[in-house]
Amino acid sequence: MIVACCAIISCDEDITPATDCILEGIQLDESNSILFTTISGGLIYEVKQQLTLEDETRTLVSFRFNYFEDSIAIINQSSSVSSQFPHLWINLRENRPVKVVRYFAQSDVQLIHTFDYFDPSKIRIKLDRVASNGSLLKAGYGDYFIDDNGNVIRLTLFGIDPDNSAEFIMTSDRTYSYDEFKNPTKGLYLPYFNATSLPDPRFISNNNILSTNEGSNFVALVHQYGAKSQVTQSREPNGSVLQYSYINCE
Repeated sequence: MIVACCAIISCDEDITPATDCILEGIQLDESNSILFTTISGGLIYEVKQQLTLEDETRTLVSFRFNYFEDSIAIINQSSSVSSQFPHLWINLRENRPVKVVRYFAQSDVQLIHTFDYFDPSKIRIKLDRVASNGSLLKAGYGDYFIDDNGNVIRLTLFGIDPDNSAEFIMTSDRTYSYDEFKNPTKGLYLPYFNATSLPDPRFISNNNILSTNEGSNFVALVHQYGAKSQVTQSREPNGSVLQYSYINCE
């Protein structure tokens, strides 16, 4: 399964505004990478996760993207489990997602993310995990507060109250600050919807996170960019280093 990753990065001098750099790959560690095959100026056609050990590379999982007028179907090309449904089905309105459904073929469960744009200053994303008989296994939602630059500056998460299943209670309240450069992972349905939780703010935000703050827990992030301000390397708070490669970025 493709692992979720975060773009966390640091500033170099003599950086010019980003132009047409197209993300080609994310190196998660020395042996594990995510590769993106794109068409039509950056439209993703295929995503692969590959493992390289002792000069031998093998594909762990591969997904193909099928585009329609108002939807996207993402097919798991590696699954040995027969399914009438795609891995992810995305419904769009005005090129924005309104529903993302992940199908679990083995357990016959659906994970449904529903987007609500009723307030121009925030996006509410609702999460429902639904069994084949229609019973609700999990529910929650997040309010993603957006600034004028198109970045999520605050995220509040809500889950079902364990003492009253008819009510929701806040489980997290986190704020974010950003740089001024392009976020290369914005809009990536994979890996952000491969998890079973609400999507990371990086799925929505135009720029890269500089810091996060939740209560007394403040985390400052470190960044590196290339000559065109593209993210080239990022060091996460846990010490892991991500490396980004591009096409059309010479």
